[in-house]
Amino acid sequence: MDVAFYLPGKVPVYTFSLLIAIGSTLGLFWVTQQSTSKGIRMNFYAGIWSLLGAALVGRAVFISIHWAYFQTHPFEIPQLWLGGITGVGALIGGILAISIFSAISKQNFAQLIDELIPLLTTLTLSAWLGSWINGCMYGPEVHAWWGIPARDEWGEFATRWPLQLIGALLTIFIAWGVDQARGRGWISVPGLAAALQTGGISLTLLWAAASRVDPVPQARNLGLDTWASLGLLILSITGTILILIIQPPKKQTN
Repeated sequence: MDVAFYLPGKVPVYTFSLLIAIGSTLGLFWVTQQSTSKGIRMNFYAGIWSLLGAALVGRAVFISIHWAYFQTHPFEIPQLWLGGITGVGALIGGILAISIFSAISKQNFAQLIDELIPLLTTLTLSAWLGSWINGCMYGPEVHAWWGIPARDEWGEFATRWPLQLIGALLTIFIAWGVDQARGRGWISVPGLAAALQTGGISLTLLWAAASRVDPVPQARNLGLDTWASLGLLILSITGTILILIIQPPKKQTN
């Protein structure tokens, strides 16, 4: 893990953890800035719940995948600052936490999850940049001007296909497209914007899983990240269909 700096007492602050913290802070700030005065507190609390759910489930999935390691290093299980959170697991955990929060607070889940889209955007960007810095989910080596220096899990640098950078750019493009569609009234059904953005992120992760060359755990000749991305994509498509069935878009009248 790359260390960004040390706190007093030689306590390391890891770059990936720092980027996630920055993404969380910026995302919560963005959420509150877009909220109405009555919804700021509720949306902020929902954001905190989603972050906790993402951390717990994402970490739990990572530990289960690498259980052979954690069996001999049990004291590292709660050390989230060392890294080790699966992206798809974190996203599912965040959604589950929001659903629980909406049930407890009696808020509309679909509207609530739409309000938290900025947090999803900033966290996804932070994860892509953190993967680039830490040598995770990297592409094959290339000998072209558009290649970027990226290191592998052993710390060796090479000019590679800019997989992580493209993932970050696609995240920005998807978020921008969803925001533009909402602003123009093309997406008016609550929950649809979040479902579409999650679907876009799922497609990006699926492409990245097929393009990466770093070693990943396998199941039935496919990486576990590929299966997870497929599952998330199916969940997004199913959610989109259910949203449109339950509350179809209203026809515009002249």
